[in-house]
Amino acid sequence: METEFELIQHIKEKDLSRTKYGDSIYSDTFYCDNKNKICISFTPRSGCSISFQQYLDLVGLLKDGLDYNTFIHVYRVNIFNKNVPQNDIAYCIENNFTFIKFIMNLYIRAVSIYRAQESHNLSFRDYLKQLVNNELDYFSNNDKYHYKQQYIDEEEKIITKYIKIDKNETYEIELSHGTMYNLDVNKYTSVHHGKKIDNVEFCGDLQRNTVNKILPKSYKYFTMKK
Repeated sequence: METEFELIQHIKEKDLSRTKYGDSIYSDTFYCDNKNKICISFTPRSGCSISFQQYLDLVGLLKDGLDYNTFIHVYRVNIFNKNVPQNDIAYCIENNFTFIKFIMNLYIRAVSIYRAQESHNLSFRDYLKQLVNNELDYFSNNDKYHYKQQYIDEEEKIITKYIKIDKNETYEIELSHGTMYNLDVNKYTSVHHGKKIDNVEFCGDLQRNTVNKILPKSYKYFTMKK
């Protein structure tokens, strides 16, 4: 395994940066490949782990990230974010960057947020009631961070392409040297993805700790019976 010094050197050998758009808790999740003029963005609990893996694959650092920790965000936070410069969003816009944002169906994201949070042991039905009624103040800061909306006001002014992860969408883009590169998050996985089983029973009234042990093969069973 590479040392932290070597991992940092690999990053600094690349022409990479981060940028920020808008006024949102997720405004700083914009990652740039300056050489190819591509900016990739994502939102927590919207396929963020596989989206960041896609970015690292694009810039040639995916092996470094996964070797450092199989949970890619450990590398992102501890190594990557600390060692890439911050660009003003205006620079990216003026230089005609292609802005890609990976997004998730809102319902699927809601279930994903619910089952991943550790501040409660509610059923999905009761969780949604408390969420709608703004009764989640007892949640940890980490859990509160994850249930904000994935849309940033006016982001459509800069986003070139939204890629819907739940639709298995892919997108081909031309790199600086003329070759084509296929953005395809279907190639990646994450250690914190739920392990679904062949369960088709309604689970919307089961407590979180229980349902996570018998996670149904489709999230539709959180709101409907077979």
